[in-house]
Amino acid sequence: MGKVIELIQLDTFDCNRHAEKVRVWLSRPHVNRWWGDGRQAMEHVLKCPPESHAIIVADGTPLGYLCWQKLSPAGLRDSGLSDLPQELVDIDILIGEPRMLGRGVGSKALMLLLEKLRRSSSFSHAGLGTSVSNLPAIKAFRKA
Repeated sequence: MGKVIELIQLDTFDCNRHAEKVRVWLSRPHVNRWWGDGRQAMEHVLKCPPESHAIIVADGTPLGYLCWQKLSPAGLRDSGLSDLPQELVDIDILIGEPRMLGRGVGSKALMLLLEKLRRSSSFSHAGLGTSVSNLPAIKAFRKA
């Protein structure tokens, strides 16, 4: 199981410091399975505004990535989700280090992000999506 994680933090994403690490995570089978083509996912990461993504850090070690965005009315409509609130924030998360899976890092990081969003923006709902077969992610989402 490993040592108990003492501190989870969200660190500002810095392209110079973090892009290569995220690129490696996106190529790992346990991430690639859910995030799809690593190159396309990395293009999305690099296009995110600085205030809408972060690195998940546990006890001083970067081990995951979060990004979030407010969906446009057109984006909701095009996705067949026009019945969802206009203030919806869509969240994506990955834990890139396999040894950290199943240790509560994802749910704690999501809770930190939700606290941050409550303090800094006008949103009424947050959404997370995954495959029904991604049981570890669903467990983390419910826990958060």
